[in-house]
Amino acid sequence: MWLSLIPNDAQRVSLVDRQSIWPAPDGTDAEMIITLKAELLQTVLLATPRVCRIHYRIDSVDAAMHMDNRPTVPWPQAAALKDHSFELMLTEKGAMIVPTVEGKIPARLRSWLNLISEDMRSCWAVPPDAVTEGQTWRLLPAVPGGLPPGTSAARVEIDYQLDRLRDNNADVGVDFAVTVTIEADGVEKQGEGSGHADIALHREIGLRQGERRGRMEISDGRTRNQVIRSSMQVVCRAGDP
Repeated sequence: MWLSLIPNDAQRVSLVDRQSIWPAPDGTDAEMIITLKAELLQTVLLATPRVCRIHYRIDSVDAAMHMDNRPTVPWPQAAALKDHSFELMLTEKGAMIVPTVEGKIPARLRSWLNLISEDMRSCWAVPPDAVTEGQTWRLLPAVPGGLPPGTSAARVEIDYQLDRLRDNNADVGVDFAVTVTIEADGVEKQGEGSGHADIALHREIGLRQGERRGRMEISDGRTRNQVIRSSMQVVCRAGDP
């Protein structure tokens, strides 16, 4: 693969994830906005020409919910993720989340952890070896940003393109489309979504920054469709453990 990371290299990571849901899950004609902000320490554990292993330690998490003109409501439980960790494995087929060996954590915390780890995974748009400007490719069919709760089936298409290559810096554009089947409370729903991400990589440092925007529309054929919009920004900077 094109990346040539340096073992033990450490980066500080700032992540902001924002999702809006309309109508709100309670059925009211309101837009619910969920925002998560996290600070992480990223450390390269292993780096070879064919595989890299990256460790993430969560240093802080801030989450809140806002609905129309009502006051913002903090979600303090998310802060309990501090000091939890996860790992990613990078290969020529893309990035994957390494199964955790941590003990069980509450379901709500697990969902926040899954969101953070999936956001970071989706930012590693691993270019193939000897990639050239304008080249396109495909990797593992995983969904950038994760899947809606209750998803029982999904079809995903993701296309990568190297938009710009200068020395050790690569800018990658990512287009994705997904169709899902969601089962909740005995009701089956269908969802269709699409989006785009821009990823900036450095051959030796790895991820520099990433930005993603997506939109999904969910229908059960009986009530009005629900629209979920998502955005994510990640910025990495040099740091020490």
